[in-house]
Amino acid sequence: MEWITEFATNKTDFPSTKSPVIYYDGQFLYHPTTSNGCRYKCIFTNTTHNLSRGDAAVFTNWFSVEESITLKNRGVLIAFETGESPLYAPALLPAHLNQVSDVCSDAGVPISWCEF
Repeated sequence: MEWITEFATNKTDFPSTKSPVIYYDGQFLYHPTTSNGCRYKCIFTNTTHNLSRGDAAVFTNWFSVEESITLKNRGVLIAFETGESPLYAPALLPAHLNQVSDVCSDAGVPISWCEF
C-alpha cells in the first residue's frame, strides 16, 4: 500500500476529478482495504471490468498474464503484493513480473516483494 499512498499524495500524478478505483483479488489480504488515508477517496471494487487509466489492480497470488496485459493497455497500474517472505511468497513467472508496475528493485531479491 505504500506505493498507492505515495501516488495519492502526489498531486501531479492523479487528477483530482476522478477518484482512483482499486481492485484487490481477495485471495490474500494482509491489511484492511479501506479508503482511510487515500487523498482522493479511493473506491475499492471486486471486479476489473471498469478499471481505466490511473486505476490499480492489486494481485496477491498468481494472476492471468493475458488479463493483466489487457488492463495495462487500458492504463491500469498492475501490482503484486505479498506479506510473505520470498520463500513462502506465491511463485510468479517472468511474464507476470513483466506486467507489474511496482517492484522493489532495491530489495536485494530477484522477485516482486515489497515488504520485509
